[in-house]
Amino acid sequence: MPIAFICVVSTLQGQKLKDSDIIRMNSKFILKLETLDSIYYSFKVVKTEPFYQMVNMSESKSLFDEIVEDGYIQGFFTYGKFGNRTNCFLMLKNGLEQSLNYELKIKVKSKRKPVKTSVMSLYPNIVSTELWSYYIEYLIFSNFKRAEQFRFKEDQTFKPTIDSTCIKNPKNNQQFADSLFVNYIDTLKYYFLSSIRLNIEKIVDYENSINSLDITRDYTVSIGEGIYPNKNKYKLEKPLEFSRTECPYFRTRISYYYTKKDNNLVKVILFEWNVFKESDDIFAESMDIMQKDNVFREKFSKIETIMTNVLGNPTHKNIESGKEETNYRDDVKWTSTNGFNAYLFMFGNNETNYRQIRLAIYKE
Repeated sequence: MPIAFICVVSTLQGQKLKDSDIIRMNSKFILKLETLDSIYYSFKVVKTEPFYQMVNMSESKSLFDEIVEDGYIQGFFTYGKFGNRTNCFLMLKNGLEQSLNYELKIKVKSKRKPVKTSVMSLYPNIVSTELWSYYIEYLIFSNFKRAEQFRFKEDQTFKPTIDSTCIKNPKNNQQFADSLFVNYIDTLKYYFLSSIRLNIEKIVDYENSINSLDITRDYTVSIGEGIYPNKNKYKLEKPLEFSRTECPYFRTRISYYYTKKDNNLVKVILFEWNVFKESDDIFAESMDIMQKDNVFREKFSKIETIMTNVLGNPTHKNIESGKEETNYRDDVKWTSTNGFNAYLFMFGNNETNYRQIRLAIYKE
């Protein structure tokens, strides 16, 4: 089947989009971006070709070039598996050194015209995945612009921007949480592997800036060597702990373990995802075992994909969920020669309907 080359430029000035700007289902494509000014980009579709492969989210990284050429975005719009479900997948990899925001419209059968949908930011050479559980005929991209990427700057003054409850701020949803998490992991890698280092004061400023709730306990909470080996035998202080809400499913606890002897440097960060019991959504206390299991499996898979995009393929993986066992534990580990490591695991009990996900990130 021949490859179609399309060279129509779409600007940010509200021009009427042409048929050649449309990305249809089962397509592999390349976008070329050109700078308009210090913030905005024009773009054009420079290549499309049919792509009928059913993809798996955990293997999406292998579809792309290791490093996308500067000024281009590679993309796939196809069907894929997310947990046990088949969904419409949009996967993008940004070749610019700058993080990007953009707008996206999708055409569904139930709507006469394409409708705008929310999307995650695109980070440099990290695969971003959007998915929908319903059929989408085609996509329309627009309004690519430079995204502000957070760094823990010494002189930065933070202002709270996120309310911690779903009722007061429904935008604090899964898509926002995923975008925040991708940026957060990328930033952690930057600090853990650079000479700037990450101390607890920067963390406090950051968590305050997104209005996280300080839930630090008044007693020491240790972390096991099975999670954090602590090969250098650091003396860890009582961790600072914060809580975030990912509406409508999860309440997240983040624990920061640090050492005073080394200028309050953070040594290990432990995430913990539990059910957000206060949510008014039906997927709280009322969710049955199958619903809850699917929600946690999908979250686990998404975290695994994000970590793989940043750290590379796992060095260990053992999945027990899905088996006819009362108790199970899924484990994925990433170890690297530069010492930036991670350990993701999920507990489950099919009798009590208990589920919990944890992620430890540390630098040896």
